Amino acid sequence: MSLPFKNLKSSLLKIDALNSDTTMILKTDHVLLKNREVHIKKVDDGFSVKIRFTPAKGFSSTMLNSIKLKEPVELKSGSTKFYLPEHSLLISGHTSSFETFEYALTGTITQITTIKDELAYPSTHTRIIIPIKKGRPDLMLVQGYFFENDVNNMHHPLVKITIEDEEFHFYEFQNDGYYLAVESVQPVSLKKFQHIVRAISNAYGFLSGNLFLDEGYFLFSDTADFAVLKDIYYTTFRDSIKTSYALYTTNPYSLYPITATDKAGILKQSEEIKNWYEKVPEFSPEVFSKLCELFYLKEPFSRAAIVMVQANTLALEIKGSAYSVALETITNQLLKDNGIDFPKPIEDSKQAEDFINKLKALADEAFPGDNQDHKTLRRILHGKFNYINAPTNADKLSKPFALFNYTLLPYELKVLKDRNQYQHGKLPARTAEDNVVFREVYFSCVVLHRLIAILILKSAGFSGYIINYPKLHEHITGTVLDEDFFYKI
Repeated sequence: MSLPFKNLKSSLLKIDALNSDTTMILKTDHVLLKNREVHIKKVDDGFSVKIRFTPAKGFSSTMLNSIKLKEPVELKSGSTKFYLPEHSLLISGHTSSFETFEYALTGTITQITTIKDELAYPSTHTRIIIPIKKGRPDLMLVQGYFFENDVNNMHHPLVKITIEDEEFHFYEFQNDGYYLAVESVQPVSLKKFQHIVRAISNAYGFLSGNLFLDEGYFLFSDTADFAVLKDIYYTTFRDSIKTSYALYTTNPYSLYPITATDKAGILKQSEEIKNWYEKVPEFSPEVFSKLCELFYLKEPFSRAAIVMVQANTLALEIKGSAYSVALETITNQLLKDNGIDFPKPIEDSKQAEDFINKLKALADEAFPGDNQDHKTLRRILHGKFNYINAPTNADKLSKPFALFNYTLLPYELKVLKDRNQYQHGKLPARTAEDNVVFREVYFSCVVLHRLIAILILKSAGFSGYIINYPKLHEHITGTVLDEDFFYKI
C-alpha cells in the first residue's frame, strides 16, 4: 500500500521568498513616511525593519514619538503587496546622521501577510508550518501513519486528528531543520484554523512536555494537495517551552533502571521491563483527538495545560503556585460543566444562615456597637462569619476526581490540603531547613503535576499508564512509594 504524500516544496519556497531580505515601499498617508523605502530582514523573533528618510522643513524629532499608521499597513514592491496587521509593526527607536541629515527608524514586524482583511478571508485549505529552533519533535509518541514528501526521501510520522467531525493532519518533517505542520483536510476559516492549531500544539506540548510554537507560516490553497498556494501569513507566537516532564512514553527502559550486576539478574530485569511494552503502546489517536477537541472547546483546560508545562521549568519556590492555579482552573471548569456546587460544611442554606446570624448576635453581645472601640473588631468578625460556611480548598479540589471514579490516595489528599499555603506565600514543609523544604516541596509539586494530568487526561477519555514522577523522583524527595514507575489512571 502506498504511503500518503505531502507537497511541501511549494510551501518551503514561498516561506523562503518571504524570508529573503527585501526593500519595499511603505504606502501610507503619514507625512513623514509616505512612499518611504522599508528594509526588511528575517530575524529570530520576527522581522527587523528599518525606514530611512530625510525630514522636510518643519520636522521635529518629537514627531517620531507618536507615529500612528493606518492599519493594516501596506507594503508594495512591483506587483507584490504585503500587509502588516494591527499592532504588528513595532517602532522601537531611531538614529540620525549629522552629515546627511538622514533619519532611520528601527523596529520589528511580528506579523506579515499577503491577506489584506483576514476576517473576510474565505474558508480554504490551510496549512501551518512551524520551524523548530531547538531540539526536535517526536510524533511517534502518538499512533499514526508515515507519509512521503517532495523535499526528501525520509518517511515522517503523521497523526490524523478529528475535531468536531473535521479532519486535520498533524505531522513532522525535515529539510534544513525540523518542522511541525498542521493542515486542514477540508476548507476552514482562518480564525477557526488558528484556534485548532493552538489546541493541537497545546495538546502535544501537554503530553510530550515540549511546546514548539515560536513562530509559524500559514499557507493557503484552493486544493487539498497544496501544490499551488494563494497566500501566506507569518506570525510570531510565544517562546517554545522545553522540559523533561513528558506525561507519556512508550519506552519503559527510560524509566526502569537495570540495577543487577550479574548476567542472570540483568536478563531477569530486562524481561520484566519488556513486559511493560504491551501496557504502554503508542498513545491512542482517538484519545489524542479528544484531547485536542477538549482544548479547542474548553479554553480553561488548554490554559491550565500550558500553565502546567510552563511550571515545569520554574524555580521550586513558584512551581507549586503555578501548579495550584492550573489545578484550580480545571476544577472550576469541571464543577461548572457537571453542575456541581462547591461542597459546604452546612448544606442547608437556611440552616447555615441561621447559624451565621447566631454567631453575629454573640459577637454583638460580647462587643456592643455603642462602643466605638469595637467598630473595627465587629466589622472583621461579621466579615469572617459570612464566609464560615465556605468550602475548604481541599474539599473543592478533591470533588472532580469522583467524576472519574478516581480515589485519591492519602498523600494526594494531604497535598491538596497543603497546596493552599502556596497561595499565601508559604511553602508546605515541616521545618525551615533547606534540605527538608526542598524535598517536601518538590514532592508536593510532582504530586500536583500528576493530579493535573489525571483530570485533563480523564476528561479526554484516557485510560492507561502515565509516567509516575512521585515514584520516579523518590530519590530526590526522600518519600519512598510502593508504586511502579508507570501509574495507572
